[in-house]
Amino acid sequence: WDVEHNNLHHYKLGEVHGDPDLVEKNLKDLRDKQLPLPLKYAEAVGVMPIWKWYYYAPNTLKQLYSSQIKRGTTNKKFEHVTENPFDVEADRPATVGVCWRALKNGNPKPAAALAKVLAPYGVYHFVLLPTPFFLLGGPAMGATALANALLAELLTNTHAFITIVTNHCGRDVYKFETPVLPKTDEF
Repeated sequence: WDVEHNNLHHYKLGEVHGDPDLVEKNLKDLRDKQLPLPLKYAEAVGVMPIWKWYYYAPNTLKQLYSSQIKRGTTNKKFEHVTENPFDVEADRPATVGVCWRALKNGNPKPAAALAKVLAPYGVYHFVLLPTPFFLLGGPAMGATALANALLAELLTNTHAFITIVTNHCGRDVYKFETPVLPKTDEF
């Protein structure tokens, strides 16, 4: 989060070749699809409840690995990080789709890296937290607790998508073809 959001996004805000969260750039594949507009909107709506898992987690990991590889040249703490499992172009987002395509092509590295991050969260929220309700209240109470946890995850993701994504795109948001340097008028 610190590398992808706080550093790259906020220090390169609106830079076409530096901001990893430039929505127009990240949704280029969707815009370019040969689909009727209503189906494109349907796909965007379908991603809303899972966008943090589908887009944000893998893309944040991609940026973290890239940062650690760079830091490994001058910092012994990161010298063991020599490969970014998310083998995509620097300006392209890493998504679960990237992991899935790599897995289908015999490369489990992106999916394994993503699983190391998502599995603890998933196990904690969707296994450990509902388990006492299953044990104390039976299957009906346990199923209700699990359903509540899942619904809360989907709703908070949808709310965050609507709030964040709509504030990061549009004609009124500045975009820069060149880097914006600190202590300049544009910064």
